[in-house]
Amino acid sequence: MESFFATLKQELVYHRQYQTRKEAREDIFEYIQVWYNRKHN
Repeated sequence: MESFFATLKQELVYHRQYQTRKEAREDIFEYIQVWYNRKHN
C-alpha cells in the first residue's frame, strides 16, 4: 500500500495544484480507477 501511495504522489499529486479538496478527490479517484483497471483487467 505504501508503494501505491508513493506512486500516486509522484505521478499525480506533486504535479498538480488543486483549488479544492473536491477537485483533488475527483482527480485521485479517477487516477485510482484507471490504475486499478489497467492492472486487474
